Amino acid sequence: MSGMVGGTDGERVIQWMEQSPRVFEALQRMLQDYDQTREAAEATTADRDRLREQCEALREQVRQLHGELARLQKERAEAAQWCAAMIREAAARFSIPLPPA
Repeated sequence: MSGMVGGTDGERVIQWMEQSPRVFEALQRMLQDYDQTREAAEATTADRDRLREQCEALREQVRQLHGELARLQKERAEAAQWCAAMIREAAARFSIPLPPA
């Protein structure tokens, strides 16, 4: 580089100085975009974690409901057997003909 400002090197420095505000503005926009993207990613991650927790809670609820359903089906079958036995016993005591099954 020569000792005087001028010529090719001097023109580059002047050009760089003229362009630097636009470069810094672009850099600032990029940093703002990065911050917004990072915040959006963090919010999305938090939503994903919340949804996973809700999903696991719902799976547990489904497991409990399946257990309850099995218990109720067993109770219904036992009640139906009991009713059928009572009807057969009553029919036998009073000599009532049973309807065809």
